[in-house]
Amino acid sequence: MASLPNISHLPATEHSVALYVSYLHNQKELASSTIRTRLSAIAYFHKIQGLTNPTLSFVISKLLSSYSKNYTGNTLTRKAISHDLLLKLLHVVKVYPLSSYEKHMFSALYVLMYEAALRVSEISYSKLNSHNLQIEQLRLNSKAVTIKFETYKHSQAASPKIVVAATRDIYCPVKLVKKYLSVRKPGPGPIFLGTNSKPITRTYLVKYLKFFLRVLNLNPKFYNSHSFRIGKATDLAMRGFSDSKIALVGRWKSNAFKKYLKPGFVLAN
Repeated sequence: MASLPNISHLPATEHSVALYVSYLHNQKELASSTIRTRLSAIAYFHKIQGLTNPTLSFVISKLLSSYSKNYTGNTLTRKAISHDLLLKLLHVVKVYPLSSYEKHMFSALYVLMYEAALRVSEISYSKLNSHNLQIEQLRLNSKAVTIKFETYKHSQAASPKIVVAATRDIYCPVKLVKKYLSVRKPGPGPIFLGTNSKPITRTYLVKYLKFFLRVLNLNPKFYNSHSFRIGKATDLAMRGFSDSKIALVGRWKSNAFKKYLKPGFVLAN
């Protein structure tokens, strides 16, 4: 509950939750559906302690309804991090004056976020997040990096594997991940750790991504961590991959990925 403005303990007040909802919409630019997911966690903590659920109030309901109607969607304005842009990001990380550890960590992070179409919840830590990939879910050999998903957004019984093959490029995914693992602190835990050996957070990830985009003279307003997934889906579509294949790579429910693609794409079925 520490992430909620002006809330230090339960129960949360209707006013504080309303401020939190407004903050998520106005400052974080989250869709009402995403805000509802955040509120479900607040509701859960109240329910298990037998407290009145403040997220069910009339005021909260009207706020969400209003945001839903007026939300044009980051999906429409958010730009993709394509493979070409990924290579430029990796080059910036390589030449910018960062520590050796940071160079290896960001390089591996970005290449996997794109190639495996990772969600931010899968590679960053949050008290409300149970999807953070652990080091034991990662397998590496000379030919590929394999990620075994135990749980993810909308996950059901199946536990899919995503295989990212080695390439002959200068930024080969296998080589970048191998270099990072060679400097990562040994032991269990999330795959990606910061320089303090603690799991990286969404705030940390977004902060540096926007910084690197500015170095490339790109407006960070139009990009966020989801841009990697958008880029991967778009690139696959342009290469003629089927709907089912794209959905499988990004672990999308049905053909939900299509909302990220610009008009004009004709996808194979």
